[in-house]
Amino acid sequence: MLPNLTSQKVAIPAALFLALSPGLLLTTDGSKVSLMNRKTSQMATFFHALVFFLVYSLIAKAMGLVLTRNDLIVTTALFLVLSPGLLLTLPPGSGGVLRSGQTSLNAVLVHSIVFAIVFALLRRQFPQFY
Repeated sequence: MLPNLTSQKVAIPAALFLALSPGLLLTTDGSKVSLMNRKTSQMATFFHALVFFLVYSLIAKAMGLVLTRNDLIVTTALFLVLSPGLLLTLPPGSGGVLRSGQTSLNAVLVHSIVFAIVFALLRRQFPQFY
């Protein structure tokens, strides 16, 4: 049976992952901002993960969603692990698959879908933590 990908606790972080992936719309490491450069770095990914954590917390609070600490930690950890270009990039660009430092629209879409599926599976497999 497929996990529920349309619940608010899965769809919102997946949409934020899509919007906040470094290199797609903008890339910033906290000191300089680049628009749509399709490149990423470790510092940019960590900064975007911090922004992801804060924005997800604020949106959930505004929508009245009750988030557990695990919701925030797991989604932020998945954001870090699944950000295109940091560890791997699927589909690969000219920089290769592993630690390419590059991203693309296709890669961000694939990684967003993987993010949603993995998070939904974790929520389904370990309901006592969510």
